[in-house]
Amino acid sequence: MHQKITALLKDANIDSVLLYTQESCIDANFYYFAGLSKKKELSAYIILKKGKPVIIANPLEYEEISKVGGFRVVKIDNKDQLQNTLKKYLEKSVGLNYDYVSVASFKKIKNILKG
Repeated sequence: MHQKITALLKDANIDSVLLYTQESCIDANFYYFAGLSKKKELSAYIILKKGKPVIIANPLEYEEISKVGGFRVVKIDNKDQLQNTLKKYLEKSVGLNYDYVSVASFKKIKNILKG
């Protein structure tokens, strides 16, 4: 999977990719890159970048997601932790799957990365 992530970053000329999935808007790319089955719907983020990718999960999803190998899994309990984790792991240029990101979410992510 590392080669596919590297190729994606190179082809898109970006440093990292942020994918998000939730029950109301399932992003198949999240499941593909995480190597998870869509049988269990999750709410989580995945950051694809050079090195070890990161999955960000809430306490309810953490146990299930922490079983996935090859990822750093970070448990967050609140919005501040989410913001700090995104700032910590996202690189300078970030790609998003715009088909699955609302305008409101895009603005929030943009503001997080500015600050």
